[in-house]
Amino acid sequence: LLAKLKDFGLDSLDKPAAFYGEGLALGNGEVSLLELTAAYAALARGGIWLPARLTPGEPAPARRVIGRTEAYIVTSMLSDNSARAPAFGADSAFSLPFELAAKTGTTKDYRDNWAVGYTPEWTIGVWVGNFSGAPMRRVSGITGAGPVLRDVALALEKLYGSTPFRRPPGIKTVRVCPLSGLPLSPFCPAAMDEVFSAANLPQGQCAEHAPAAAAPEISRRSAVVEFPKEG
Repeated sequence: LLAKLKDFGLDSLDKPAAFYGEGLALGNGEVSLLELTAAYAALARGGIWLPARLTPGEPAPARRVIGRTEAYIVTSMLSDNSARAPAFGADSAFSLPFELAAKTGTTKDYRDNWAVGYTPEWTIGVWVGNFSGAPMRRVSGITGAGPVLRDVALALEKLYGSTPFRRPPGIKTVRVCPLSGLPLSPFCPAAMDEVFSAANLPQGQCAEHAPAAAAPEISRRSAVVEFPKEG
């Protein structure tokens, strides 16, 4: 994981893996906002990373850091407003009249928070916090940085427009059970469409809703068990 994050340009993660531990998967490594935004821009490009540049100049060498299908699957997750609804509500700051992939982050003590959003045309990164490092009053990524990102996204969409995310070859849609994530059985009460890499399709069939097996016949025999008396 650490090596892959460095592929995405997060060079601030300069300690060995043991320093971060498993918490790295949840975001316990500190990086700069510019690094983070450039990393998400790689997802917006379908897996191509470019270093951020503040002045015009010769194009920097690009590198592929993730496959197009994998980048699309992550983007599909981050742009699914119905998937965000249980945590953020159906009408959150990320519910916009165009497709927006977005992610938030909040430190445990509400010291600061961030939000990143992207379309195929542009990527936005927002940080909110006190420069002193003092905790905020329970301000999270969706309530702090989220509304700022929304305003910037609406402004950029007016200036530059936006297009839907293009589905690359190698992506398949499978009807699955929302509970198990496996292809439907005849007994599943609900269904949803999910995208997968054609090389990694779910196997088997949902068994969560199979009819209960017939109860075994109860034996009518009886038994007596004797326990030793105390003392």
